[in-house]
Amino acid sequence: MICLGAAAVSLGLSAALAMATRINQIKGEQVLLDTLAAPMDPPQTIGQAVNFAKSVNMEVAMLARACGKSDVRNMEPEDLRAISIAVSAATGIPVAGKDYNFRPGSGNE
Repeated sequence: MICLGAAAVSLGLSAALAMATRINQIKGEQVLLDTLAAPMDPPQTIGQAVNFAKSVNMEVAMLARACGKSDVRNMEPEDLRAISIAVSAATGIPVAGKDYNFRPGSGNE
């Protein structure tokens, strides 16, 4: 999602959840909404936001290395792959392990 431009929404919501909740505390949507609406403890929240940023950084570095790149800044659009035919059809990104995609106009119909 980040590579497709959904960074603000996906990272923003993920960071808010990381700062306000623990996974084992989420029992339902209403509990989650109440937790997000409650005041947060600044020192604890800052620590949780830092941990979230570190984990995102590590995951992106692993993604770059898995693609054979030394740095995420060396990645190109050709490095993206979809994990299913449905995702490929929706995004136009080729399916992993294939040299074609399923979007009309791609020359592979």
